[in-house]
Amino acid sequence: MTPRSKIDDLIAARLPDDLRPTPVLRWAGDETECDDSPIVDERLLADLEWLERRQNDQESRARLEESLNRCAAAWNELVAQHQQLVEYREQLLAWRQHAGDSLAQRQQRLDQQKAAIREVARRLEAVWRAVAPGGEAPALERLLGEIRQRIADGCYPPGEVVLWIADGLAAYAAGDPVGKHLEQKAPTVVVLKLVLKVGEYENAAERVATVVDPAGVIMTTGLGSSRGGTKVAIESARVVFPGDEKEYDAVLGAFDSRLGLSFFRIKDLGGKKIASVNLDDVVEPKVGDELFGVSRLEE
Repeated sequence: MTPRSKIDDLIAARLPDDLRPTPVLRWAGDETECDDSPIVDERLLADLEWLERRQNDQESRARLEESLNRCAAAWNELVAQHQQLVEYREQLLAWRQHAGDSLAQRQQRLDQQKAAIREVARRLEAVWRAVAPGGEAPALERLLGEIRQRIADGCYPPGEVVLWIADGLAAYAAGDPVGKHLEQKAPTVVVLKLVLKVGEYENAAERVATVVDPAGVIMTTGLGSSRGGTKVAIESARVVFPGDEKEYDAVLGAFDSRLGLSFFRIKDLGGKKIASVNLDDVVEPKVGDELFGVSRLEE
């Protein structure tokens, strides 16, 4: 049995305003016999306990809703991260596709270059066989064999010194003076590979040069000490001989600014015997004389 005042305090402390019922109090006995402490019916206590449980259920529900809200926020964050991963994956696939396309395009260009070289070799072979006596000149066969071999190996190297015109014209009839001169002078024409420092930048360049001394002195043109006021310095120089893929280091020995001639000396020939032009064996050309020049293809 609980006093009424205590019941009122319990209701006021535990229940919100909107949940407070209007209790119907049933009193047992005579109030005068209760010493101002009326007795509450047991069913009222059961109702109060039910209300208390309901309040606890609402608090649990509020906590559950709060947990659900946190789960929903975490889920939304996971969805956003997944979307970012999908976008990154699409970008990666696009980059891989672009890289694959670039490699395929590069390979296609290389194949086209090889095909162009084969076509040039085929046409030169047809021309040289047409002008050569019987089409069986040794120089022609040697050149064509070298071209075929290098194309088959797929290693037509940059800066390769192949004297197309000289060896082709050397296929003319024996005794032809032009063919003989070209065949004699071809070994003296070399390629000079340079690394030039122009201002703050380095550039690679190639020059056709002529061997003027069997000790390893070569001569070339087209080099200057400055370009438009910009200083030009030679960082490195290498010489490539016809039929030899080895590159020989060289140094600048002299420069004639008036004639624009540069002379380089090969550091170490390694016992290699080289042909050279005899500068003492010269003639004075006259008007009407037939001249020919020897050069090499660029890279």
